[in-house]
Amino acid sequence: MIDLVEIDHKLTTPAFFATGGHHELFRQLRTIDPVHWTVGHAAKPYWSLTRHADCVRVLEDAETFSSDLGGVMPSTAKEPTPEERYRGGYGSIPTHTDPPRHLMIRRPFNKHFAAPVMARMRQAIQNCVDSIIAEVLPRGECDLVEDMAAQLPARLVCEMMGVPEEDRSRIRHYCAAYMGAQDPHYQIDGDEEKTMRLMQKSLFDYMFKLAMERREDPADDMTSLVGNIEVDGAKLSDRDVGWWCFSFVAAGLETTRNALSCGFLELLRNPGQAERLRADVSLAPLAAEEIVRWVTPSKHKLRIATRDCELGGKPIRKGDWVVNWLVSANRDDAMFEKADIFDVGRNPNPHLSYSVGEHSCIGRHLARLEIQLMVSTVLARMPDMRIAGDYEWLVSNNSTGLKTLPVRYAPGSFDPARSS
Repeated sequence: MIDLVEIDHKLTTPAFFATGGHHELFRQLRTIDPVHWTVGHAAKPYWSLTRHADCVRVLEDAETFSSDLGGVMPSTAKEPTPEERYRGGYGSIPTHTDPPRHLMIRRPFNKHFAAPVMARMRQAIQNCVDSIIAEVLPRGECDLVEDMAAQLPARLVCEMMGVPEEDRSRIRHYCAAYMGAQDPHYQIDGDEEKTMRLMQKSLFDYMFKLAMERREDPADDMTSLVGNIEVDGAKLSDRDVGWWCFSFVAAGLETTRNALSCGFLELLRNPGQAERLRADVSLAPLAAEEIVRWVTPSKHKLRIATRDCELGGKPIRKGDWVVNWLVSANRDDAMFEKADIFDVGRNPNPHLSYSVGEHSCIGRHLARLEIQLMVSTVLARMPDMRIAGDYEWLVSNNSTGLKTLPVRYAPGSFDPARSS
């Protein structure tokens, strides 16, 4: 007999998700109670949605299910004060903004992240991948998370945003600690909320200062674009500019790093799939989609019910927290054939890792290219890569990531300039 009390205990304990046992837990919930009232150690009880169809319904209905508190479960159920809302970016951070304001501000940016625009970055991305490989290849070993997976999005996004090279390591730390604040490794004084607050402020303050400089003296970078873009004939407020720049950096660095590192882990654990992709590089776009389905870099999306409604036969009350477990929806057998099999040729692949609806990931086309090019290039240039020690998962009920993944391979030399 399944113990729902035990399920709730695990579901509301961030450390449990570092064990990998959540996949079986969600499989059980999809079968016995797909819209599950979850009472445990979280800030407040909430509805757990575990089926693909239910998550799509909620994520596509921004009127009934609000993003007012952001997309991640807060560490406290206390309603933020107006001052806390202002300091925390509510109403400005894209993930903390509802319609019609969210789409009104986002619309001018969409064209700058469209697939054809991102496709023009292909060579720049490839050059960055090649430079990373050239740095690690002579060593014969590295930490794939820190030395490779983290480097690609950090270098690309910081370059796009105009962050000077000498500041990029601390920007990376701000992002990693902000997104990984549930993990003791990143915590300040053992305090999750304090860590999130301080790292958020540090990243915002940096990007706000840079954005204000670009308003006065624009350069050829995304921060200048944000600082000077117009919505309905008027520039964004200083606050909006700061928080949009913050969001582009925070989201752009961590989710792609996590998708890449966890994706490589699965390829190393499934050499047959790696060889299949190595032999047929045309599978790279499908493999990139399968990696983000399998990894699900953001495990959940929080929404707040704005009215009484019904989901899966359960009464949802106005004000209820509704947690869309994307990590469960992405392995729903009702939507995916052999959902628990990692398949680099999976097609179709309607995963929810980039979300759907109004809050779908604006940077998804860039992320897809990053994953495609790094995975295919590493498999070609470092075909004998293997796991070389214990790897460690991030403690988080939202971010799916690795803190370390030691690998070894035959040392060699690689000159990107000669290969291009």
